Amino acid sequence: MQLVRGLHNLLPLTQGCVATIGNFDGVHRGHQAILARLRERSIELGVPSCVVIFEPQPREFFAPDTAPARLTRLREKLELLAAQGVDRVLCLAFNRRLRELSADEFVRQVLVEGLRIKHLEVGDDFRFGAGRSGDFDFLVQAGVQQGFSVEAALTVELDGERISSTRVRQALQAGRSSDEAACYQQFAVHDCLNQVRARVREAENRLRRQELQINDEERREKAAERRRSIEERQQEQRQNLQSG
Repeated sequence: MQLVRGLHNLLPLTQGCVATIGNFDGVHRGHQAILARLRERSIELGVPSCVVIFEPQPREFFAPDTAPARLTRLREKLELLAAQGVDRVLCLAFNRRLRELSADEFVRQVLVEGLRIKHLEVGDDFRFGAGRSGDFDFLVQAGVQQGFSVEAALTVELDGERISSTRVRQALQAGRSSDEAACYQQFAVHDCLNQVRARVREAENRLRRQELQINDEERREKAAERRRSIEERQQEQRQNLQSG
């Protein structure tokens, strides 16, 4: 799998590509369904598949203090995307310049001139461009004008509820291991989930060690105070004996 960091490093393939855009945090079953469909379209059109992601993720840029914790680090996400057969990942820096791109400019600079896109898979609730001015219908019209097709990404449900990174995050927080497992399919993703749990356990153990260290320091301080008190009493007794 090829990783391209930044649009300026992108060398457009003459044959174009099929692409999808999103955070793909965790690469769960919902993401896997999108990537499977992307592979199908890639084979049908005879062009590579590309996943467009952002660093930082948009919510981390706009609200860093309240953005949800990630399920996967960037490196883990890339490994999972590679395991799903993705040919190329375009990682765009989400910064002020990208935020201020209009929907028209995003389509032209990223999709048309950058990727030479032939087909795009996105959720029907996808929003992009300055002020979130671009949506699914906008992309469909842009595709008609620029010569690429647009398809609404598949939605995968579990017990009547859409599988999403938010749902997996909630299952993790609530300790619902069966729900977590149902949101995943492949061993690579289970392994990634185990890494997330390991990081949580590591953080908890680190806090416990810090608490134990604090308790040890408090015990040592109290012991030192007792020794000082005993020494002071002994000194006082010796002085009394000498004066008597």
